[in-house]
Amino acid sequence: LMVCSDVSDLRLSDLKESYAAEAAAKGIEFICLNPMEKESYDAGMARFSPHLTSPQGEGLGGGFDDIVVLAPVPAVIADAAQWLAPRGVMNVFAGVARGTVTQLDLSDVYLKDARVIGHSASTIDDLRLMLHQAEAGE
Repeated sequence: LMVCSDVSDLRLSDLKESYAAEAAAKGIEFICLNPMEKESYDAGMARFSPHLTSPQGEGLGGGFDDIVVLAPVPAVIADAAQWLAPRGVMNVFAGVARGTVTQLDLSDVYLKDARVIGHSASTIDDLRLMLHQAEAGE
């Protein structure tokens, strides 16, 4: 299963044209959704909700094992995090500008054994500063 979302129908169309046939040939369900089309996006994503349960309380959706965020938009990063499955990994690979802040519920890290990782072009000095600030509780 591969789910792609983008606010641009043009980019989604290009994705479908480029990869849908290859995915189908490999038995991979390939879904493209535009979050700006709220009704169809919500309907398309509902089946994947990690919070979706049956009347007996059994999990139905489960979320996603792997999420890659390629948009340096705090709201997009926060939205993506809610779909993370237990033991899942979210990779924020988006060129997020230094100082960008987003709201993440980090309880998933210890309650669901999830991981949030990122890639950066930061210098070693930047990383040392970040470590110092984290240790100081800043």
